[in-house]
Amino acid sequence: MKVIDIKATRGPNYWSVRRRDLIVMLLDLEEMEEQPTNLIPGFYERIVAGMPSLQQHRCSEGTQGGFFKRVQEGTWLGHVIEHIALELQSLAGMNTGFGRTREAGRKGLYHVVFDYEEPECGKYAALAAVKIAEALVHDRLFDLQHDVNVLISLSHKYKLGPSTHAIVQEAINNAIRHAQASSIAVHLMATEGAVTIDVIDDGLGLGNAHRSSGGGIENMKTRARLISARFAIKAAAVSGGTLVSVSLPAKELSAKGAAA
Repeated sequence: MKVIDIKATRGPNYWSVRRRDLIVMLLDLEEMEEQPTNLIPGFYERIVAGMPSLQQHRCSEGTQGGFFKRVQEGTWLGHVIEHIALELQSLAGMNTGFGRTREAGRKGLYHVVFDYEEPECGKYAALAAVKIAEALVHDRLFDLQHDVNVLISLSHKYKLGPSTHAIVQEAINNAIRHAQASSIAVHLMATEGAVTIDVIDDGLGLGNAHRSSGGGIENMKTRARLISARFAIKAAAVSGGTLVSVSLPAKELSAKGAAA
């Protein structure tokens, strides 16, 4: 199997009207397209033994154990990976539960979609789920607790404090209400020197849309100043919309912790 692309949506998207924060992984099953789970010797027994908490996943059956029933009867590995990714996040204390797996235009290619609380956690869960699925296929050992521990650590590292979260939410609200954006992306980058969050939309840009949301921009600037963060708003080169960027120096992040 081959992961071709992983994206984190935040805002309106193709996959759900109500759920805005989704991981969208483009996955090529390659030769495994020809092997649903009921044709993989021992797969059902290994996933039941290795991840017993998946018993709680109802899937389309609508009852506990529904997902395991689908595995026993035969389902494709993209669907299995969706459920593993959700369960990894759940075991790490995150509130997730929405998932969809759909064909992506040619045989063997799938969009694996599921919700997340923190983008980097969702992306890690996607890759870890592929790794675990491959281990289950080939009857190899995997360290479930290690992946859960990594997700817990990532959650603590990337979880936004209330002020930073308010800035990001304000940028998203402005893009939806004033810029008529159809797509909004949130990128979080961590270096030794700073943590930077970029909110990029494809809306009307820095013209009338953002003049009408002037109060919101001033609110973001004020919040950024109070937590010693750098704030910038400018035209987004690729999307033609707006880029809002807030960068919190690592020393301030360490000093303020969750208060930021």
